[in-house]
Amino acid sequence: MRSSFSAVLLAALIFPTISFAQSGVSRVQEARSAQFKALGASFKAVNEMLRRDKVSQRDLMPRVRDVRARARALPGWFPKGSGLGSGGETKAKPEIWTNAAGFRTAAQSFAVEATRLETLVRQGNMSDVADQVKIVGRTCATCHATFRIKQ
Repeated sequence: MRSSFSAVLLAALIFPTISFAQSGVSRVQEARSAQFKALGASFKAVNEMLRRDKVSQRDLMPRVRDVRARARALPGWFPKGSGLGSGGETKAKPEIWTNAAGFRTAAQSFAVEATRLETLVRQGNMSDVADQVKIVGRTCATCHATFRIKQ
């Protein structure tokens, strides 16, 4: 009787912890997904603005700053234990954690190119800005090829 009570008590203590841990991972994954959606929306807006006949620094700057800020924050969106098999849904490949140095390098490249984009927008040369947007897009694609599960 005592051992079954102990087993029930232990289960009552462990299962909420597991459930809480899984829900915490789900929240991390949902937050990461929301960050990527917001990043994508800002980058898409930049591309759309550049297709117009006239685009101003004033219009571009808030979106470009958002891309740069999220690019700098991106590595923090992937804490250990938030990948596949941790519960929830993710498109993050295990290589983010098994090749952490490579992931940090790719994320840093993205942040560097996003910062260059912001600098070029501030300088006002829209031709250079358009070229840099392509470079930023390529850094995204390179990282996705290595660290994101294909849809």
